[in-house]
Parts: sequence; C-alpha cells; structure tokens
Amino acid sequence: MNKINIFSDKSFKVDKIKIKLLISEVLKLLSLELRKMEISFVNDLVLFKVNKQYLNHEYFTDIITFSYAMDSKVDCELLISYETALYNAKKYKTKLNSEIVRLIVHGILHVSGYDDKMKSDKIKMKKKENAFVKLLSTKYELVRQ
Repeated sequence: MNKINIFSDKSFKVDKIKIKLLISEVLKLLSLELRKMEISFVNDLVLFKVNKQYLNHEYFTDIITFSYAMDSKVDCELLISYETALYNAKKYKTKLNSEIVRLIVHGILHVSGYDDKMKSDKIKMKKKENAFVKLLSTKYELVRQ
C-alpha cells in the first residue's frame, strides 16, 4: 500500500514524486513516522463546501487538514485550494511553488501538534513554517507549468 496518495484537479498539474520527496524530508526533519497521507489539490468551491460541511465555517480557505492518527504515526488528509494558492502567491509576491510548499508544510505542522489559534502559538508555528519553506522551496519544484 502506498503511504502517500496525491490527487489533483486536471487543471492543476503537480509533480507527485517531488511532493512525496518533500513530505518525506519534512517528516524526517520533524522526527515523525508516516502511516498514511492523502493530499488533494482542489478548487476554491470544493474546499469551501468541505469547510462548511465538516467544520461549520462559511468562508474560503487555502488548506484544510484532517488528522486520523490514533497513535504517534502521522495519518492525515490535506485538502489544498490551488486557486487560493495562486491568489496568495500573487498577493504576497512569491512563487507558486513556494506557496504550495508552504501549504504542505503548514498541514504537516498541524498534524504534528502545532496550532495557530492563539497568537503565541501562531508565531511559533509561522517561524517553523518559514524555516522549512526557506530550506525546501528551491529544492523541490512541485508545480508543472
């Protein structure tokens, strides 16, 4: 059984092998063991509907993370809006690849115990996220043009 499954809307092409390599490196850096991970790149509307149905949030977002872990091994699902990622890359004047790396790292940090609800936790998480993006965004080209 493949531990990492990646799905993408036809209009958004990603390099699944490089995404798997990125995930493996992030997990190694965090000293985490993987049971299973599923990543789906979807459009804004799909993510909006999931956000509303499962989290009772009626707004758009860039990523939703579900953790299914019953022990210390990572078992999760990441849903990423490629449309919001494109928008954010333009808004923050960064490369789309860096934004996708950021979202994947953000999701993994969430399932490893990091939280961004309180300001102090958000600062801690953002610092870790930024360090990973700086280290890994030029190493892995995840998006195919």
